[in-house]
Amino acid sequence: MNIEIKIIAQEELQLIREYIARDSEFYANKTIFEIKEKIKKLKNFPEMGKQTEVDGKKLDKLFINRIGFFIN
Repeated sequence: MNIEIKIIAQEELQLIREYIARDSEFYANKTIFEIKEKIKKLKNFPEMGKQTEVDGKKLDKLFINRIGFFIN
């Protein structure tokens, strides 16, 4: 399995980081690190996500620190 973080996802990660950094630079960096580490684990465990349906389309959702991320 090849893992690719799309440009829009990278931009959203940056926005998440900036939002958390308003309160804590430490937790902003920690959160982004944890998100990226869990994404890397998808390579070995591609079925980690919870399957859900959105607009009739089946998608996998990966939860990291109570934030849901759609993966495909």
